[in-house]
Amino acid sequence: MYAIPIGQICVFGEYYCNNRTKKIAHSAVITIISLITSFNLVGQRIEALNWKATPAQSTQFRSELGKNTLVLNPQSFANHFSAWFDYRVNNDNGNYAVNLQVKTLSDNAGFSYQAYDVYGKLLTSKDVLFIESNSAWQNLSFNISDLPRGTQNIRFVAHTNNASMALADIKVVAQESVRAMSLQLYPNPTTNYAKVNLSPEVSARANELAVIGMDGTVYQQEALAGNQNDITISVENLRSGMYFVRVSQNVGSPVVEKLVVRHE
Repeated sequence: MYAIPIGQICVFGEYYCNNRTKKIAHSAVITIISLITSFNLVGQRIEALNWKATPAQSTQFRSELGKNTLVLNPQSFANHFSAWFDYRVNNDNGNYAVNLQVKTLSDNAGFSYQAYDVYGKLLTSKDVLFIESNSAWQNLSFNISDLPRGTQNIRFVAHTNNASMALADIKVVAQESVRAMSLQLYPNPTTNYAKVNLSPEVSARANELAVIGMDGTVYQQEALAGNQNDITISVENLRSGMYFVRVSQNVGSPVVEKLVVRHE
C-alpha cells in the first residue's frame, strides 16, 4: 500500500511526492491512500484499502477542509452515475459515527454507504440523502450500527455527476449515541399513512419534515415545533415507490430514512 503525504494528489497510474513521480504497479486502478482516522478504542484501526476508486479517476487529499480528508469527486465522470471508495474497519463494538463533508453543483446529489465482510457479502447499506445545491462544503453525519465483530469493509458512494464527497472522520461511538440519532418509520412499507418517531435528542432540534422522491422532488414539507416525537404523514396521494423522509435540525445534519409506498 502506497502512502501519499497530505495535500498531495493521487492520479491515475502514478503519484507525486516532493516533486518526484513514482509509478504504481497496478495502473488499471486508482490506489486509495492509506489513512488512519480518529478512534477511541485502543487498537481500533480504520484505514483506506489498497482498492480501486471506481470508476477510475483521480482521488485527492484536500487540506482546505482542515482535516486529513480524502475527496471523491465524480464530477468529471462523463458516463457514470456514481463513484466510490472503500475503508476497512477492525470492528470492536459495531457502532460507528461517520462525518462527511459534501457539496454539489446540481440537485439530486446523493451519498450512501455499504458494509461488506472480507468475503464480499453485503452486511448492511443505507442511502444518506443530500439534495441542496450548494458549492460550499457542508457537514453530513450518519451512523453505521450492528456490524458483526471482526474486519469489515465499508464503501462510501457519491452519486450524480456534479458532487464531491470528503470523508472527514470515522469514530467508534457508544450504542446510546447511535440511538440518539434515530428516526423510525412505521408501518414501512405503507399504503395510507406513516408514523414518524423521533428520538428526544432529534425532536428537540427538529425544525422541518419533508417527503422527497428519488428524483429530488419535494412532495410534502411542514415546519416542526420543538419536541414533536410522533408525527403522522399521509401518503395516499403518492405513487407507489421509494421516498425519503428527511427531518432537518436547527443544529446538526438532517436525519433521513427510506419510506416505501405500496398501493395494491
